[in-house]
Amino acid sequence: MKDKQAHKRRKNRYIVTTIFNGEMKEQVMSRAERANLDPKDVDVQIDEPRGEIWIKYQEGEAPVRYRFSEVHIGGYEQKLLADAFFSAGDIVLLESGRYMNQRIARLRRLFKTSKEDETFLRTTNIPYGLAINTERCWRYVEALAEPASTVSKKGQA
Repeated sequence: MKDKQAHKRRKNRYIVTTIFNGEMKEQVMSRAERANLDPKDVDVQIDEPRGEIWIKYQEGEAPVRYRFSEVHIGGYEQKLLADAFFSAGDIVLLESGRYMNQRIARLRRLFKTSKEDETFLRTTNIPYGLAINTERCWRYVEALAEPASTVSKKGQA
């Protein structure tokens, strides 16, 4: 018999990765545990399933919430940010095409930084590169991917 609740359980699991003092820690959370995450605990929280990012620009201030669509951060910029996050401070070299200068400029505007100000991001121009500042506390939330072996096909019981 097919488990009718299995798809709901899979969608209720998240991988939450935190970088604190340069150390990366990953844990799997339920929807209820994820609901208890407080963006005030970190400097930057990127919530991929909700399509939002929380940024605390100054210590002691409340974080500001942005929806990716509000600040013109598209799928490519989200991928750049994810690559930089999971490189844990190492510069990720980027391809020179695809309007890379504008994409990096959008990220700098979002974080209210410049090339000289490395509060959140470190960038290079030739070749293009991007890294996060691991002296800040970062959190990345993503939906837990379902293993291919458990995917049920339509028509199968």
